Amino acid sequence: MPPGSYRAVVSASGYATQTIAITSPSQRSVGLTPGGTIVVHTSSSLPLRARLIDASGMIYQRAFSRGGEFTVGGEATTVPNILPGTYKLQIIGDNGTVLRAVDVIVVEGGVATAEV
Repeated sequence: MPPGSYRAVVSASGYATQTIAITSPSQRSVGLTPGGTIVVHTSSSLPLRARLIDASGMIYQRAFSRGGEFTVGGEATTVPNILPGTYKLQIIGDNGTVLRAVDVIVVEGGVATAEV
């Protein structure tokens, strides 16, 4: 990579995704963790678009997701491998507006629940 500052999203199957700042040239090690799980409960029978906002106000990027978005719906949706921290779980509309939001705290190896 050319010299400069970059932002990298690091992920591996079974581990929580991390977004890190890196500078080139350099060597950087990243310790991965399985993280925690969020179980989202909703009364909606239709699929809903959701995303997590971290404590710094950034969208939590999940591996292979479009803009950090994922789908919830039905009685319960399990979202595994979330980096420990405090988040705002947002339900978003078709135009990107936030329809609902709840706070959720994820701990290593734990299961947090969210009602939306």
